Amino acid sequence: MILTLDKSVIIDGIYKYLSVEKFKNEICKGEVCFICGAKESEKEFNNEHILPDWILRKFNLHSKSIALPNLARFKYYNYKIPCCKECNSLLGKEVENPISQLFSQDYTFLTEHVKFNGIRTIFVWLSLIYIKSHLKDNFLRIDRDFRSSDLKIGELYDWETMHHIHCVARSFYTKCNISQDAFGTIVILPAKVLSYYSNFDYCDTYDGKAVLLRMNDICIIAILNDSCGSLSLYGKELCRLTSPLSPLQCREVFANLILINQKIRKNQLIIRHLKIQINLQ
Repeated sequence: MILTLDKSVIIDGIYKYLSVEKFKNEICKGEVCFICGAKESEKEFNNEHILPDWILRKFNLHSKSIALPNLARFKYYNYKIPCCKECNSLLGKEVENPISQLFSQDYTFLTEHVKFNGIRTIFVWLSLIYIKSHLKDNFLRIDRDFRSSDLKIGELYDWETMHHIHCVARSFYTKCNISQDAFGTIVILPAKVLSYYSNFDYCDTYDGKAVLLRMNDICIIAILNDSCGSLSLYGKELCRLTSPLSPLQCREVFANLILINQKIRKNQLIIRHLKIQINLQ
């Protein structure tokens, strides 16, 4: 084992742990593979779709666009981040192939699978999509007017708050065990499927560290940094949902969970501040 000066950990030539410093200074700059940290001069690259290509094919999204934080729209087919060919292939084998098979079935099949097999693969997958989405913001301007500042959306982020999510996202590569405490809230809801509804929806939020993905009759919402705290506070409300939800209702549940998570984080900061004051006294 090698412990680097920035406190990253290398075992058998693999960065098993990327320090916060290395994550911020290299991964978040977008010039290396977001999984292994290799440079394009060191490995062959073919880059990685932020929303997996099998989803783009399934819902005919390649020519459609995602709405960005600066209100611009970006074509899904080009919505990618740097990734080496080796990691991209491993990601497909270890994560995307099993997940695509799960989502080829219906809501009942997925919930039964989770009941017997747990949420690890799904949580890692959602963490991957979330971190890819936000890393992409390092390439995207805040101001759509090219005569104005060249400041990128990602420059507004506190990347240290996403280091944990990145560690979980790359666990398929590091083969590290994940403690149950590292998992956040995951809610799997039945979604309405009607001819006048789009069968796909995706949204995420930086402040709430949350992601929503709706495909056909399945809606999954994840809070990635709360150790299931949001679920414990909102569980009773969720138990009252007895029928499939419309797209708007899915987003309403998403918004409520985000609000709860933000309140949890705010209270934690207040408690931490009080502890510091007590210690100083």
